[in-house]
Amino acid sequence: MNLVSLLQQSVRAHGDKDCLRYKRGGAYVPITYGQFWQTVLACSAGLRRLGIRKGDKVAILANNCPQWAISDFAILSVGAVVVPIYPTLPADQVAFIVRNADVRLCIAENVQQYEKLRAAIPPLLEAAILIHPTNAPSPAATGLPWHAFNDLLNLGTARRPRPNSRWTSIPMIWQPSCTHRGPRGSRRASC
Repeated sequence: MNLVSLLQQSVRAHGDKDCLRYKRGGAYVPITYGQFWQTVLACSAGLRRLGIRKGDKVAILANNCPQWAISDFAILSVGAVVVPIYPTLPADQVAFIVRNADVRLCIAENVQQYEKLRAAIPPLLEAAILIHPTNAPSPAATGLPWHAFNDLLNLGTARRPRPNSRWTSIPMIWQPSCTHRGPRGSRRASC
């Protein structure tokens, strides 16, 4: 039993009920378990089409939002490892965590977070996904390719392999921030 299989059980039991709500334009908008699951499947398939495989590390550099939760479950369903990064960290600490965790792809909330990645592109980081790409520079001119989150979902909608709900690898690498000697990595073996 893992988080992805627990979500699958919840989708079967509560498919048309609210899974989460988010605020848009002053009103709360619901996302049902069924809608959430379909979006996780599209995101997971999009990640696979971008070459993400079991054991790869994918960072999430964003504030709490539906795309954060969707990305988390999608990464886990591929069998990859989630590397959450506090969006309040400065660029040098973000670069340290991305480099230290061997991150291949980073899902960033917006251009401000993307610029932290561009400040010092770690060697293994291949690309970024921007949740809100408003005012983003042209992907060809940045030195770090990026894709819009909605494009990732569209990429995955064309082909949706079944998610891996039987992973046994480390689901998350959490790197707490540290004020005196840089971040120290710690791994969670189970959720």
